[in-house]
Amino acid sequence: MSVPGGLVAQPGAVDVLRTVFADQPAPVSVVLWSGPDGTGGMTVTSVNAASLDPPLLVFCVDRRSSRLAALRRAHEVSVNLLGSGQEGLADRFARRGDPGRWDEATVAGGADHPHVPGARWSLLGKVAAVHAVGASDLFVLRVEQVLAGLPAEPLVYHRRAYRNLR
Repeated sequence: MSVPGGLVAQPGAVDVLRTVFADQPAPVSVVLWSGPDGTGGMTVTSVNAASLDPPLLVFCVDRRSSRLAALRRAHEVSVNLLGSGQEGLADRFARRGDPGRWDEATVAGGADHPHVPGARWSLLGKVAAVHAVGASDLFVLRVEQVLAGLPAEPLVYHRRAYRNLR
């Protein structure tokens, strides 16, 4: 495998893969949930559509995350695709060690269907499955409701920084 700068490494070399994926823009999303452990949230850049019929999406969470146990027990989950100007919100839910709690000024729907009202899109649903995949858990979310938010350019994460498409 060859990467920028002429490095050659075996697939699976963590540092090389980290470089490869940092060089690939990824949409920035905030996953919010409510469940028996209360409410929480985290920023993720691993969201992908898995199926249109039934409507499913997937995202991954590192097993070292302090928020993983609460997310695994969550009843209601939303994936909120962020837009330009929402870097502060992404940072808030990306802090390590922070429990990722929200206040009513940040999130609408409360514990019933938590979502970010200012997100470009909010996909609300329930976790259909969780699979162990390497050092992460892959979550499959069955989408039950889609909310259109504010029009904005997508916020992406590229080369270890937030970027706007324009």
